Amino acid sequence: MPRYIWDFETASSCSLKECGAAAYAQHVTTEVLCLVWKREGGNEYGVWSPWLPEYADVASLRQLVQNPGNRFVSHASFEQFIWMYHMTPLYGLPQISLDRWDDTQAVAAWRSMPLALEKLLKVME
Repeated sequence: MPRYIWDFETASSCSLKECGAAAYAQHVTTEVLCLVWKREGGNEYGVWSPWLPEYADVASLRQLVQNPGNRFVSHASFEQFIWMYHMTPLYGLPQISLDRWDDTQAVAAWRSMPLALEKLLKVME
């Protein structure tokens, strides 16, 4: 089952650290700058941005999401919330069911490892 590692870049007057991912994603000032994804273990990657016409087409994203065999990786559910509160309502993309997401922070918690991504990466080298 292919897994795609996603990384949204966003901007907001809301503090992600103070409010958490769900509140941050729902905040009125939060906006998506871009999404970059890469297929785990492969060379396939993509970029989407509403700000750059050459990367603004959602067709490739729609194709990835509509393939029921694809899974998606997020950290601390951040990408899940951004997808839910921005990509679906603002760009008309379908929701992704929770069983298709893998959360690196949840796995770190299960293994008693640091939850902050920066600290987790140091521990895992």
